[in-house]
Amino acid sequence: AMIGQVEEHFGRLDALINNAGVTHWVPISDLEALTDEVWDEILDVNLKGAFRCVRAAAPLLARGQGTVVNVASISGILATSTMSSVAYGSAKAALIYLTRALAVALAPNVRVNAVAPAFTDTGWLRDHFGDRYEEAAARAAGAIPLKRVAVAEEIADAIVGLITGSDFVTGQTLVVDGGLSLA
Repeated sequence: AMIGQVEEHFGRLDALINNAGVTHWVPISDLEALTDEVWDEILDVNLKGAFRCVRAAAPLLARGQGTVVNVASISGILATSTMSSVAYGSAKAALIYLTRALAVALAPNVRVNAVAPAFTDTGWLRDHFGDRYEEAAARAAGAIPLKRVAVAEEIADAIVGLITGSDFVTGQTLVVDGGLSLA
């Protein structure tokens, strides 16, 4: 329905950004807390939702040589003890693979890339950490070579760069982590 409304109203779709995400904060070692319900919700939103949107949008994107950017996570690349859960990291790793596979499946008419942000200062993380947010952000910044966490605008800039940059880039994941993954 969403894609139908876009086609009806605009007649074209230049870019699709799959940015929906959900997690459950479960310590990485607590495998018993990762119930089937937790796995299903995280995979449904973070992986299957992105696939469903691309599948629905592919014909409209192809007509206009459009592009897709999936918002993955550094948790899909690094398995740290501080990630929100094994299920979240697994879903984001699968999204990175899905990005590569869709880049092949939709070529040559649609480019598909991803961004993989690290800790980013958002209202969602502030709500999660509450009074402990500043401490969590400082701890995260301490592990990042640039010594700070990202702001949402920096992730948006990376997404826009993948959309408006080189038309010869597809199937790639741009890690936006201030150098965290270099350590």
